[in-house]
Amino acid sequence: MTNPADPLVSHSHVIGTPHIGYVTEDEFDPQLSDIFDQINAYAEGAPIHMTNPGVWDQQT
Repeated sequence: MTNPADPLVSHSHVIGTPHIGYVTEDEFDPQLSDIFDQINAYAEGAPIHMTNPGVWDQQT
């Protein structure tokens, strides 16, 4: 969980990206599916699950 008071969350020069260092076999497909959904949403110009959506709003 992200702490909303963490200065990195609202920093204008930080973009959070997913990282998977290890995943169980049961979680592999659901996590990859979620990552692909995020990539596709970004490619369509409507990103999802952003930690700092205000940065995206400034870019558009």
